[in-house]
Amino acid sequence: MPAVKTNSSKVLTTRMIANLFTDNLQESKDFYEQVLDFKAEFESNWYINLKSKDNLLEIGLFPKNTDLIPATYVQHPAGVNLAFVVNDLDEVYERALHYNASIVLKPEDEFLGQRRMLLEDPNGLLLDISSRVA
Repeated sequence: MPAVKTNSSKVLTTRMIANLFTDNLQESKDFYEQVLDFKAEFESNWYINLKSKDNLLEIGLFPKNTDLIPATYVQHPAGVNLAFVVNDLDEVYERALHYNASIVLKPEDEFLGQRRMLLEDPNGLLLDISSRVA
């Protein structure tokens, strides 16, 4: 197989969006806005794009009945999670409680020098959320 030539002075990847599939766009949008402080950048009945306040992180939401993605890929998430590092894990925990989110593991300090919790988003996706322990 011949080697692929690349120009090392050009960035090939400039953006990454984690696209999630949902039965309820509004519920998923509300969850990420209320618990993790994302804001809708684009919103329609076929797709919602959410961004973090610093615009570095993006989440896309597609309805499960979308025609844009092959149906075999629109299923319950398995073998993957999203990890978020936040400034204040206890604030996220309080937001999750207020939102009545599914808490898989309550916040706890770990030997790695971080405080960590696990949540399940409205679509069954596991979220690993942590912050540094001072």
